[in-house]
Amino acid sequence: MRILVLTWEFPPRIVGGITRHVAELYPEIVKLGHEIHLITPEFGQAPLYEVVEGIKVHRVPVAGASDFFHWVANLNESMGTHGGKLLLEQGPFDLIHAHDWVVGDAAIA
Repeated sequence: MRILVLTWEFPPRIVGGITRHVAELYPEIVKLGHEIHLITPEFGQAPLYEVVEGIKVHRVPVAGASDFFHWVANLNESMGTHGGKLLLEQGPFDLIHAHDWVVGDAAIA
């Protein structure tokens, strides 16, 4: 299967338990033969695109915001735009997995 994963936490960005869960879950799914594209916000000096343990990691820019609510809205807009581009360039995904409520709007879009 081709799986699109949306998460606001992925190494090197470590906020809480989601980071560790995502970083350990998806390499195992890749080992089962599935193709994983993971969209997450850009962070520090991490590359905008890289392959990590078979996971195709896409880091997207997020417009600055004065509070978490507006940052989440901007994040979802960036993730939705990038996911749409992936869909147009590479074809459909079999599954979209939104890792928590923070990325829910992008998953629905």
